[in-house]
Amino acid sequence: MVYLGPMWEECLDADTYSAGVGSTVAKNTSEAPLSVIAGVANIGQDANWCGSIFAQANWFAFGKLAWNPELTAEEIADEWLRLTFPKPKLMSQKKFTKNFIEPVKEMMMESREVCVNYMMPMGLHHLFAWEHHYGPDPGLEIEGARPDWMPSYYHQADSLGIGFDRTRTGSDAVDQYNEPLASLYNDTATCPQEYLLWFHHLPWNYVIESPLDESIPDFPGKIDCKGKTVWDAIEAHYNYGVEQAERFRDLWKGMKRYVDADRYASVASTLDIMVTDARLWRDTCLNYFKNQKR
Repeated sequence: MVYLGPMWEECLDADTYSAGVGSTVAKNTSEAPLSVIAGVANIGQDANWCGSIFAQANWFAFGKLAWNPELTAEEIADEWLRLTFPKPKLMSQKKFTKNFIEPVKEMMMESREVCVNYMMPMGLHHLFAWEHHYGPDPGLEIEGARPDWMPSYYHQADSLGIGFDRTRTGSDAVDQYNEPLASLYNDTATCPQEYLLWFHHLPWNYVIESPLDESIPDFPGKIDCKGKTVWDAIEAHYNYGVEQAERFRDLWKGMKRYVDADRYASVASTLDIMVTDARLWRDTCLNYFKNQKR
């Protein structure tokens, strides 16, 4: 269960500096003479197309934000919940809002960060299995495959450290960004924690000094690892992701009286799967990286 509204809001609000301060993605896609924003929907064979009730919120959020990027992910989540889950009869709107809408909305708003934490935190990327991309396989090697299809191409984990060096002394990918972003990402002291291992190959015992990305809205679910070593930060993210998924599952157990039986059971099943997946990702990735750092 991952609500992507916060990710899209983060993207649309991001300043590209392409024409100076304030050149956000939303401004470029809304005010240019010719502009377009498009999405790919993974329709399946389930009755609701999405395979998960809460995944429907992503179709809704994308359409709303594409039409009006000034909306917030939280506003959209609130509207979607009220349209999707009607208030039970004989229950006051105030009680329904307090006991169902607000806690479930918070779960939605946090869910994207939960997924990041237990899958690929701090800029790690493409740790997927070969056939399906659903589960983890950070040590995957396929003879004859392109290097950039392999997880090791992205995490570069070895006994010395982890991460891809995209700085000016590495691949220089940072200079694809406008200033001040290029210099911000190039320096370990200023590169936000969210992207640290995307832009830098760092020793396992490197102590993180950079902050979280201050330009991103303060969505719930993030973990600040300033002052931790890279290894301790990776471990903290994976463990926190599992704890968050378990908390979601337990929170939903208290929502039975507010939802019809079929949809309650469907979401409960989804969250059981999420907990299982979170534990698998954590254990697989931490065990692999632990072996690499020896």
